[in-house]
Amino acid sequence: MDKTKSKLRLRKSVVISVPIIVVLLIVGSILIINRDKLFAKETEVEKIETAWFNEETSFRLADSEYLKSLNKLIEDRKKDNTIITYAEKYHLNIEKALEIAHNITNNYEDEYFIESNSIAPTAYRNRIGSYDSFEAGAIIFVRDLYIHPERYGTNANEMIISNKVDLVDFTYGQPLYLSNGLTFEQYYGHIADLFGVDKTTALAMAFHESGYPTTGTSGLFLYNNNIGGIKCGTGCWASYPSMEAGIIAHIMTVKSIADGYGLDITTDSGLLAFSGVYVRGNINKPTELWVNRVNYFKNYIDSKDMFKIN
Repeated sequence: MDKTKSKLRLRKSVVISVPIIVVLLIVGSILIINRDKLFAKETEVEKIETAWFNEETSFRLADSEYLKSLNKLIEDRKKDNTIITYAEKYHLNIEKALEIAHNITNNYEDEYFIESNSIAPTAYRNRIGSYDSFEAGAIIFVRDLYIHPERYGTNANEMIISNKVDLVDFTYGQPLYLSNGLTFEQYYGHIADLFGVDKTTALAMAFHESGYPTTGTSGLFLYNNNIGGIKCGTGCWASYPSMEAGIIAHIMTVKSIADGYGLDITTDSGLLAFSGVYVRGNINKPTELWVNRVNYFKNYIDSKDMFKIN
């Protein structure tokens, strides 16, 4: 009897255990399958994320190159606009001036140009020199193109579109404003700074030579844009197409004399020696009267705030 009960209990255990085992096997299989699917999904997600990262990196690299190209384009346009501004003041053919500038500098990528800001043919690079800013280099380029077009493979007929002298509106005793909105003194100071010329001393010379105040009483100043009584190579009085061109000419004259003779025009001895060359064409014939007048205007300029650009 006991044996029969034991057999029955065993059968029940087997009957109950089999379904449980089957269920466990099924659940285990499902978990394994789901695990594999999950792993597969994670792998796929990882691939997608990696692909996205690579694509994003490519986009960033592409954006970087695009921004570099855009910045280069903007900087080149600024350079073009600077040349255009000064070419207009010298009445030059703007398209021709830009074409020459681009050819000489290889579209502003030439190594010599990048290092020197000088837009000059190879044969004249040492003569024209290097500059601390593009604007200074552009001024020298345009000015030299106006005076010596043959250096650039062209001539005056091709380059100069008008011989007209642009005169500024003049009201005695009132500030003299230029077309760029700056006063005569402000623009004079800006150009002097570009070329390392002491602006107070140079402007004092202009005051003395061309009349006071800067609006000028000299006929050469008013009708020829000639500041400081500059003469041309043949001894005649020079005439300039614009007041801006006249300012540049005066500052470059002062710089040329000072640099050529190694003179410091901010000192009394240097200014005295300078007067001999500037006034009499002979460093050994200085004029103290001229120096005294220049120093008078220097003191006046120092007492004012003429150069500040708001």
